[in-house]
Amino acid sequence: MTVFRTMTCAAALAAIASSALAADMGRPAISPALPGAPLPQQHVMGYVEGVYTYGQTDGAFGDQNIGTIRGAINVPTAEGFNLQVDGRYSHEASEGFHHDVVGGALHGYLRGPVYAVGVFVDGDYVTGTGNTFHGYMGGLEGAYFLDNITLLAAAAVGQSVTPTNDSTDYFAKIGARAYASDNLRFDLEGGAKWVELAGGRRDKLFVEAAANYRLTAMPVTMFAGYRYDQLQKGLNGFTGDTDSNHYFAGLRYSFGSQSLKEEERAGPLW
Repeated sequence: MTVFRTMTCAAALAAIASSALAADMGRPAISPALPGAPLPQQHVMGYVEGVYTYGQTDGAFGDQNIGTIRGAINVPTAEGFNLQVDGRYSHEASEGFHHDVVGGALHGYLRGPVYAVGVFVDGDYVTGTGNTFHGYMGGLEGAYFLDNITLLAAAAVGQSVTPTNDSTDYFAKIGARAYASDNLRFDLEGGAKWVELAGGRRDKLFVEAAANYRLTAMPVTMFAGYRYDQLQKGLNGFTGDTDSNHYFAGLRYSFGSQSLKEEERAGPLW
């Protein structure tokens, strides 16, 4: 389970990218796909990617180095129904701490020319220095497709289980992806996670921005971005907020798609 800022920034980013492309193509900058328009060719698509993240967090954690491998595959079925399966593994090392995380998700959803809507379940198992726990979530997700912009939202509820304490978790996020071309995309998303524990409530807010460029000669995408997290502590014995800044970069190898845009519109969406 991974996780949230300003929709004004999202709107500005979307407007810039869509206006530039519209000027070249002689059509309105933002227009939803026609209701009767055919879907892109439907077949199995997916990707595998590796990511390196460097983070800085207030307090004892200090600097963090995180390596992640993840992948996804999308299988379309009859009448626009899709199944997407995700998997991930990451190793995090910081000052005096290390953690390994194994996780995955299953998405079942309907995709049409202008929208996608469905349900998902997500889970993680974490082991490391003085900390072993697992968590799971289930919820709803949706997307709305404009010509050069994709708008997304998700909401979920779940539970985290540790040897000493369990929590009820609530999660929500919104995002936008703006295409300057079929192989150049800018992403912005933000959201929150609320954790209810016996000792009180802990809130986590995040915002993330990224740029993605897919090479034309081979199905490889380069991406990089920034993520800001704020952990608001309301537990007994804890006061104040903890801020984290993370910078990440990675490479993705895709199969079954001819462009970054086709991969999102007809392959793994979430």
